[in-house]
Amino acid sequence: MFLAEVPVLPGCRAWGATAEEALFNLEGVTVDYIASCEAHGDALPAAIAAAGEFVVAV
Repeated sequence: MFLAEVPVLPGCRAWGATAEEALFNLEGVTVDYIASCEAHGDALPAAIAAAGEFVVAV
């Protein structure tokens, strides 16, 4: 198993059988994390808010 995470988003991580699968899964988890913050009025970490959007990279 491979683990991928977004260090600036506490607890935002995903697993996969391959590195590619872990990153694919992480993209969905990250979108859900950000959407949840926005829905609940929670502030995003400055590094994420400043970016305006995120890019998943290998």
